[in-house]
Amino acid sequence: MRRHQILGLALASLVTGGFHPASAQSIPASAVACHFVIRAYLNIGADGQGVAEVAGYITDVPGISDSLFNGSPSENTAFLTFRSDLVTLTPLPPNGVVNLERVSAGTFNIYFNSVPNGDWGDPNSFSSGQAFPGQPIAHFMRRQSLFYQTDTLSRHDVTETLDPVALSF
Repeated sequence: MRRHQILGLALASLVTGGFHPASAQSIPASAVACHFVIRAYLNIGADGQGVAEVAGYITDVPGISDSLFNGSPSENTAFLTFRSDLVTLTPLPPNGVVNLERVSAGTFNIYFNSVPNGDWGDPNSFSSGQAFPGQPIAHFMRRQSLFYQTDTLSRHDVTETLDPVALSF
């Protein structure tokens, strides 16, 4: 299997109703709830089947005016990081120049890092928050979704749902 790393800026549309720090203002359900930077760690076989995990950091959340970084914005200074579980990618027949992949359902966690130290070379560094060491501050579930790619564009639209029951602190 060959290993690829992709770094990209993505928009996430999260179902609000959960992760709202006290200083945050209410966000309409149809609004973008945050922006983040990701790296996808992919392993794709010769048959096109693959697995991936995603790690990254949150750059801003509408309604929170304080900086989400301890210094200049980067993976090394981000207070809020996240990491997904393993994702299964199943290729679908191409549609002209559009390549399609089905992305499995799963979960991801958000972590608070009082002493940020994210490192793209180590996905574990994005899942070791210090607020509750080794535990996430938010747990999200995602449904199966679709990833599509052309020579010049790739896109993955996904909506996550906060799972308040999964948090045990």
